[in-house]
Amino acid sequence: MNDVFARAEWFGGIVYQRKYRSAVPLAGELWEALSGDDPGRKKAFADDPAVVKLLSDGVLDERLNFRCPVLPPASVMAERTLTGPLTAYLHITESCNLACSHCMFKDLKTRRGEMAPGRMERLLDILEENNVPELRVTGGEATVYPHIVQLLTSAKRRGMYVMLNTNCAGDFDSLYKTLADLGVDELITSLDGDAEYHDAHRDNSFTAAAATLEAIKRYKDERGLKLPVITVNFCFGKENVELYDFVLGFCVRHGFNLNLMPVRDTDFCADNLGKKLTTGQFMEFSKKIEASRHLPEVRASGIKLIHKNFDLYNTGFADRSGLPFPFDGSACGAANFGIAIASNGDCYPCGFEIDDKTGTNNIFEKSLGDIWNSAEFNAFRHIPGHEECASCEFLHKSCQGPCKVMVKHSLDGRDGGCYRDLMGCGGGDEWPVTSGQWSVTGD
Repeated sequence: MNDVFARAEWFGGIVYQRKYRSAVPLAGELWEALSGDDPGRKKAFADDPAVVKLLSDGVLDERLNFRCPVLPPASVMAERTLTGPLTAYLHITESCNLACSHCMFKDLKTRRGEMAPGRMERLLDILEENNVPELRVTGGEATVYPHIVQLLTSAKRRGMYVMLNTNCAGDFDSLYKTLADLGVDELITSLDGDAEYHDAHRDNSFTAAAATLEAIKRYKDERGLKLPVITVNFCFGKENVELYDFVLGFCVRHGFNLNLMPVRDTDFCADNLGKKLTTGQFMEFSKKIEASRHLPEVRASGIKLIHKNFDLYNTGFADRSGLPFPFDGSACGAANFGIAIASNGDCYPCGFEIDDKTGTNNIFEKSLGDIWNSAEFNAFRHIPGHEECASCEFLHKSCQGPCKVMVKHSLDGRDGGCYRDLMGCGGGDEWPVTSGQWSVTGD
């Protein structure tokens, strides 16, 4: 797997760089110039910001020729669709060592079992052959998969950017050392609040999860290792939003990034019904998130507070409307940048679409290109957004449009995380603001 590659796409082409985990779109004449052989045409774009950045990164030489491989399209060229995914979300098992109240997988009636080692290696071959540079391993609980070390080792050996989703509550006595020694790029876990709240919702796993995270941190520090980067997900709703300070304090002290994920009202997670913040509550909580970024403790820690397109009061979003789709910030990554793969090889546009039905798009039976361009994936891409999206001033900036899964599964046919709704543009109740200073707390 190439750390850096260029690839032709419907609008021109992209340059992917693994160290940044990013793809830069190069549209129209710019792509034609850089991928062509005319020195004069290349020189005309010497001052283009994208060219300047690629030069500084060493992707282009002084004559503006690519130093990296220039790949053909990954599959057929279709308007408004990349020719192949950049991230594979592998649900390697549906088994888990916990019984969390909110988990959608606990209600699945069709069990696909676990992927045999031979098929797992074949899957990685397919991803490598199709230049899918990123692998996110999840479950169920990925670490109960008997061959998890083989999977991570093989993926890293192939040069993939590897992420591991885990509850950190299993047998990590030696596994956490392996994760760091292998150079797994990211570890993502969840803390829903303090021990009392987390244990009530995640099967009494707080002590084990916190101990694992602290052990990984010590091991990295003792050996001067930078990887894995650790991100803690905080899924917040009415019941636990006040525990944000505790989770933030934990992350600040240990240097973990914090990803803030709102509870939604959906029919595939009935345990969360009624727990979503009101409009006013969401607005005030988003103000608190933005304010916390400026706290001395948070700044000194260097951690990232990630609120994605729910970041209502973050003014740092660029206007992406001039970029080609899907880089223009008008849709999420499902079936646009990523593909979900179940433990038997069935493929879905999004991990939340994995259900009891056996899929018709199995990666061991069809080519990845045929799956990516299948009727099922194209139908998902064309699930309509909200009517007001086209004229919304937040689209392409802080909002990337409604989540297609939420629209499909919501009780009212709308994404409950609509930016305009959360900003109170359509009215909504308010949450009394607590005035005064506050600081990072919690043990």
